[in-house]
This record gives sequence, structure tokens and C-alpha cells, in this order.
Amino acid sequence: MPLRFATSSELWGHARGLLVTSYDGRPIKVDGNALDPISGGASTAIDQAGVLELYDPDRSRSVVRRDGSSSGASSGATSSPGPKSASPRTGRIAAPASRSCGEATSSETVAMLRRRFFSELPQAVWYEYEPLSTDIAAEGAMRVFGEALRPHHDLSSARVLLSLDSDFLDDDPAALLHTRDFASSRRLADGRMNRLYAVESVRA
Repeated sequence: MPLRFATSSELWGHARGLLVTSYDGRPIKVDGNALDPISGGASTAIDQAGVLELYDPDRSRSVVRRDGSSSGASSGATSSPGPKSASPRTGRIAAPASRSCGEATSSETVAMLRRRFFSELPQAVWYEYEPLSTDIAAEGAMRVFGEALRPHHDLSSARVLLSLDSDFLDDDPAALLHTRDFASSRRLADGRMNRLYAVESVRA
């Protein structure tokens, strides 16, 4: 019997609600969650590709340690439960070796783990990195409103749209909602047809 459960996927730290179908504990299908205000029952190509990642034969199955050679190849040895810099008396990691790097997330579970991480290692440093992010938009909101806010656009009532280097219909955490609202104003039968003007940068 198939089992369906609710979950989410994140893009730049913003979550979208999903429903996953699995057989015998093996996920095989990803759909949007109709109760989620962003996805509205739809899913993106990134969400669909998440299933393929679970069955990637090159996916790491254990934690490995780099051997430090010039080739950069992994030694293949499974790492020890704790780094060698851990104190023999307390088992705690020495502050200079305490570094963590992860992607941006709005997960409450990760936030709880981060608080526990800092309670054990108050001198540690936690880094967040995203190849693409909304940091520029957050900085703009900070200058205008005094705090980092995320804009929520109602494109269903917009008749003319000007996009300045923003692929809001695809490369955006709320792209599914934007596409749905944008399409709702393009009804040629009843004379409703919005206009979109896009100004984008191109790198050679």
C-alpha cells in the first residue's frame, strides 16, 4: 500500500509544502501540497529532482576524511566519532576546530540543533552559504524599512509588470505562486491580458 506524507523543500531558506508518495519506505513521487499557500498543489523541477538524489549511486553513504594529498582525493576512511582536537577529559571539541557550514534554512529543527551546538561550543562559528540567494533584496528592504523583509507580490491584480533582472516566474522561492497569479491575468477571451516588460543582464 502506498504511503503519502507531508514534507517540504527549501530554496534559499524558504520552504514549499510538498506531498511525497512512497512504497515500502521508498519515495517515488513528489507533488505539491494543495494546503500550502505557495505551491498550491504544484511542484517545481527542483522538487521533482529531489527523488533522483535519493537514488544517486554516487551519493555518499558515510562520512569520509580527506587525506590531505595534493590530488585532493578522499582517503575513503570513515571518520572517527569526534575530531582529534577533542579534549580527552570532557570530550568537547576545541574552539579553534569548531566550524560548521550549511545552507540557508528556515527549519525549526535545524534552529534547535544550532542552539544546542552553541550551548556546547560557545566559541564556535556557524556559516551559511548559498550559490544564489536573496541577500540583495534583503539588503534593499533593510535600507527602506529598517529590517530584512521578504516582499509578497500579488500579481493577480497587476496589469503591467516591470521585471529588473528578476526571474520571478522560475528562479524564485515563490515562483509557483507568481506563475499562477500571472497566468490568471492573461485571459484573452474576456479581454484581460497583462503586459510584462523584462530588463535582464547578460554575461558573455
